Amino acid sequence: MTTIATALDVDSGPDMVMAAAAYLSLSEGKEVFSRDDIRKTMREAPAYYKPSMTSNLTPYLRRLVKKDRIRQVAEKKYALAMAAREELSETLAGHQ
Repeated sequence: MTTIATALDVDSGPDMVMAAAAYLSLSEGKEVFSRDDIRKTMREAPAYYKPSMTSNLTPYLRRLVKKDRIRQVAEKKYALAMAAREELSETLAGHQ
């Protein structure tokens, strides 16, 4: 997770959510992941994680859903939007 956060140059809560979603989707192979999965995964990058990110997770997710970066597929269940998945995959491939 830290490697992905570094490659994506995480500097905000929404960036951290996207890094966690990228990790879950691209590294762990999860098409759908829970809010709790995101929260736990963010904590796996201690150099980037701040406790306020957990308390602000709901507004971060809401913002990313509205921007169509993440799709809410069920209550508290999310997936990367296809365009975001492709973009993240390309970005991360360039950092290997």
